[in-house]
Amino acid sequence: SDGEEGIGNVATSPEWKRRFCQSIAYKGPPMTCQNYPIGFTAWAKDPTIDLESLKLVLTMDPLGAPGIKNNDFVAVLGTESTPGLQELMEESFQGAATKPLFVNRQYAATSYSDADALTKDFKPLCGEHTENCLNGIPAAWFAQTAFGKYHGGLNGNYLLPAMEYGMIPGIKIPGELATFSLDMRKNFDDVALEKVTESIKKVLKNIGNKPDLSYLVYNPQVAKSIREANAKCGGQVPQCGFSLQDAINNKHAYDFIARALSTATDIDPEVARPVHTLCTRMSNALGQIINAYRGSNRKPWEVIPKELEQTSPGFLAMI
Repeated sequence: SDGEEGIGNVATSPEWKRRFCQSIAYKGPPMTCQNYPIGFTAWAKDPTIDLESLKLVLTMDPLGAPGIKNNDFVAVLGTESTPGLQELMEESFQGAATKPLFVNRQYAATSYSDADALTKDFKPLCGEHTENCLNGIPAAWFAQTAFGKYHGGLNGNYLLPAMEYGMIPGIKIPGELATFSLDMRKNFDDVALEKVTESIKKVLKNIGNKPDLSYLVYNPQVAKSIREANAKCGGQVPQCGFSLQDAINNKHAYDFIARALSTATDIDPEVARPVHTLCTRMSNALGQIINAYRGSNRKPWEVIPKELEQTSPGFLAMI
């Protein structure tokens, strides 16, 4: 359950809230009922198992949006904070009907994932020595494209950047702005849900057959450094502190969407054309950045290209 904001923000009647708050008033230390955690957030604060026994957490919310007909894809967010996790996912998705597109968790920084309770919001658990702290659990968030509407993406800070990009010469945004976000009319599809379910079953089977996942270690500094960099940038769209691997992932995503749009039959051409043009231009810009670092001895996650900021990496979340 999306319980990060407490029972006070659950859409229920005042009377239900009053009765719930009374029922918990005598439990545990004094607390403000409005902030009482529910769902997975509550479990993470008082887990029923040893957290150190968890090797990987996968959260799936929401699923069932086809993306682009016959080109189903699912966003896989958060792998950047665990070295080796993207490679594991790439291997595990091979042959799956739904294509994984790897997306930095910070692109959707204002949206909540249940995995947050064990990653970015996790309070380190230390043993007898502070150097033996558990800093979080490796995690990935699977989300299909309907989360743009589901989380109100078009109503928030993405609207102005969308208009800004729409004013680029040669790109005309349709009069019905809602159609700019391709997921607005494609919130659920039973065939897409069946495809992604089968794909995730394949992923789980492949991961489950791995003899050892102890090499996966969550690094809280990755997300922290990006958040700090973006706080200094002050932009509306996450754009600072991202790595060369993010550039590679973004280019791959823009290329995939552009190819899918070129053959799409279920999307209004007046919508498909400007978005296809935008994806192509973004891909070309990212390609130049990637080529500039070709031959580097450093791993892509270790390189933070300053020029990547000009592409506003977080804009991909809207597309």
